Amino acid sequence: MTCDIKGQEKTIKNTLTEMNLDAKSDNRLEDVRVIFIIFSFKMLYFRHVKNLAF
Repeated sequence: MTCDIKGQEKTIKNTLTEMNLDAKSDNRLEDVRVIFIIFSFKMLYFRHVKNLAF
């Protein structure tokens, strides 16, 4: 029984670490998406301002 419980604890710890790694990679992707969205909005805004100015 004790060996089985230890094995389960190890698998739980492994899955948690994997989940943490997945979460970190997702956060990086989200950061890139946010930066890309802000950049695209800035480009659209500057184009709009140029159209108004000229």
